[in-house]
Amino acid sequence: MRFICLAFATLISVSSLPAYADSMSIGAGVEYFTWKEYESVTGRELLKETGPRYYLALDSTREMGNHWIYGFHGRIYSASVDYDGELQNGTPIQTTTDYSGVSAEMDFTWPLASPDWGFRYGLGFDVWRRHLLGNGGYLERYYLAYGRIGASYQGDSGQNMYVGVKLPLAVDERVDLTEYGYDVLKLKPQGDFSLFAQVRYPINRHWRVDFHYDSYRFKKSADVELTSGGISTGIFAHQPESRQDSFGVNLSYVF
Repeated sequence: MRFICLAFATLISVSSLPAYADSMSIGAGVEYFTWKEYESVTGRELLKETGPRYYLALDSTREMGNHWIYGFHGRIYSASVDYDGELQNGTPIQTTTDYSGVSAEMDFTWPLASPDWGFRYGLGFDVWRRHLLGNGGYLERYYLAYGRIGASYQGDSGQNMYVGVKLPLAVDERVDLTEYGYDVLKLKPQGDFSLFAQVRYPINRHWRVDFHYDSYRFKKSADVELTSGGISTGIFAHQPESRQDSFGVNLSYVF
């Protein structure tokens, strides 16, 4: 329900962008993406996925009353990245993982004592599809809500910097194992704090370039029993400790 409410609020915000935005931009970018999973007790790396991920971005800002600045940020992304690791049964494998997803975020900035600096916080959701290809492959879907908080700097020439911490607030993971005779596995990894940084530099009146570092951290999920047709199998599975990092750049046109 929390994801439905957040998505509904975001759709309302998107529908109002053309009429109320002080500034709106569309852009395209690429980021170097990494996903790693670890054995929680020993810290051993179980798998590593790396490669470029491509995305389209939509951003909008509006100055509200009492100097508050409202922002909306949306992305659609997709990629096929290299997988180097092992399957659930420990068999080593090198293959490809397909990713596709959408994210949306609303944030607010409150100016501090210095007019260039502000306190900024945001709330968003991220939904992605992760498909491990080849023998032993499977399909995962992640649904998560997150928050972020940090400091924002706005330069006289339009430069902008935003740095802080990010925390997944609620995470649902669905692993489709039906082709192996099991029901869809429902997991709930716990989110952990991670860092982010964004730098924006205007090229001219209509074009700008953005650089970013973003990340997620997830703790090991609780063990959940696999079922087949609703019947207990006595087999348990979990999502290992996971870390996602991305370094990206995008070019945007400002209306």
